[in-house]
Formats: sequence, structure tokens, C-alpha cells
Amino acid sequence: IVKQNAIKEGVLLEDADILSYFYCDVEKKKKKSEEENYKEQKKLLYETLNALTISSEEAIYYAQTNLIKNIKTKEDARLYIDLLSIAFKDILHIQNNQPLVLEGAKEQIDTLSKKYKNVSSIYLEIMLSRGQIEDNVNLSLLLQHIFIYIRKEGGSTYGRN
Repeated sequence: IVKQNAIKEGVLLEDADILSYFYCDVEKKKKKSEEENYKEQKKLLYETLNALTISSEEAIYYAQTNLIKNIKTKEDARLYIDLLSIAFKDILHIQNNQPLVLEGAKEQIDTLSKKYKNVSSIYLEIMLSRGQIEDNVNLSLLLQHIFIYIRKEGGSTYGRN
């Protein structure tokens, strides 16, 4: 019902799905969906998913050349990692025949569900990394760590994935 109310208030279906993961309040969903920071982090997530579908190495390159320069604050990092965690949770959902949150990325998530077998380990590492944001870690190193971990768990070696 809250999701439908958010849609009635002008929130896009995709944003209502994503923001329902974080908020119950319709007004918070509407306000967040209009924020430039949210739109930018969502765009970065979709670009990340595209890079991951190409290869883990492409995702690491994307993180080093584009992602890191666009994530400047702890708030940016928290939001981006939260969105990335939804994507990996959705990969688990596909593997377990459950509905997705990120319907707009269904094709990429489906591809990644076939590519990564140890998704629960990756999801756990993403969540543990998110917890480190408050410990004043270097955000660029934290993001690189996540993608290196994804590559490791994906069984990738250069040229194979």
C-alpha cells in the first residue's frame, strides 16, 4: 500500500521499489526520489551492473576511473553501497526464484546470477564494507576492495570473466 501511495504521489515505480527497501513513509520516498544525490548513485549502480556483466575486471576499471571520483562523501558511499547490496540481494532472489527489487536491471541481474555462484559471500562482504564507512576508512580503497572481492568470489582471472 505504501508503494502504491508513493506512485500516486508521483514517485516512479522503480524508485518506489528501491526506496521501499529503506523507507516506509511516502513523503520520505518522494523527497528522496527527487534528490540529485539519489539519482546520481542510482545511475552509478546501473553503470556498475553493466560493467560487471562485461567482466569483473571491467567493474574494477569502472570503479577506479569513474565510480571513485563520483563518491565523495560518507553519505554517497552509504547510499551507493546500499544500492549495490540490493543488486546482489536481487541476484540471490533470481537464484532462488524470488521477485526482484531492481526490475529495471533484470537483464543484468539475470546475467550476473549465472556468472556468480557465491553471491551470499559477496553480499556479506558488501554489508561488512558498508559498516566500515563510519570507521573513517578511505572510501576509494573501500570501494576497490569490494570489487576485488567480487572478482575473487566470481572465480575470475584476467581474460576469463
